[in-house]
Amino acid sequence: MTGPATVLVGDDEPRVLDALEALLAMEHRVVRAARGEEALRILAAEPVAAPISDRRMPGCRAPS
Repeated sequence: MTGPATVLVGDDEPRVLDALEALLAMEHRVVRAARGEEALRILAAEPVAAPISDRRMPGCRAPS
């Protein structure tokens, strides 16, 4: 039997992270990232069913 799906929530505003975590944690395992680099490390280290991210989060730049 597997546990709840993992959702990665990435945003540089702590209040947004808190609100999203409060909503999603009822049914999902939530991992948080306050910076783009942190989100990328989490994605590389563990399976994530759905990433949710701020479009303009610091440290999150598309590779060239």
